[in-house]
Amino acid sequence: MADWTRLVLDEARRRRLDAESVPLSRARQRVLAMPQHAVDAIRPAGHRIEAHDVGAFAAAGLATVPVARRPVVAVFSDPTARVPAGQALLAGQRWDAERPLLMARLQEEGLDPLGWPLVATVPDAVVAAIREAAEGVDAILLCGLDLAGARPAWIDAFERTDLRWWWPPGDAPVLGLEFGRSSAKAAVFALPSGLVDVDDGFSRVVRPYLRALQGGP
Repeated sequence: MADWTRLVLDEARRRRLDAESVPLSRARQRVLAMPQHAVDAIRPAGHRIEAHDVGAFAAAGLATVPVARRPVVAVFSDPTARVPAGQALLAGQRWDAERPLLMARLQEEGLDPLGWPLVATVPDAVVAAIREAAEGVDAILLCGLDLAGARPAWIDAFERTDLRWWWPPGDAPVLGLEFGRSSAKAAVFALPSGLVDVDDGFSRVVRPYLRALQGGP
């Protein structure tokens, strides 16, 4: 495991979410916060609950189970060159495909992600929107960044704040907040443009972070 990947997972475990009790009818795809006896075996803390687990818990007489709170995730698209699908394109623009992909991946994880509106391209307005979100969610995904192209002006404005980027050298093209240098509640991950690259970044970094945040492996 790369050192920066271990750093991300360690940070997720440090920020581990609180537990809550939910009825079995709402337990599927949630993560157990503590071991639970089922009719066939003990399910360990961190176990992701599937349909057969729900039946095994019910057969053991359980009506509710303790699970980790679901992380709240906001998804932003780079406003410099992205517009929602269905809208007319101007010169140099592309339809926003990365955000719908990430929203679908988060839904596969049993989450209800927030598709943050595409914000104005004024750098300070972009940074203000990200900062506002960072105080109220557990993670922010910034997608559609052309990391090999011209550097958007809003990234320069972002880096003038107390929110700092770190770059995992020589590995996946994923950026994240430099943990410990921000008072923001959320961790922020910036993913590149292109469906293949953004999906790879999600699979290798974001999904493991979110699962570790809930106490999973």
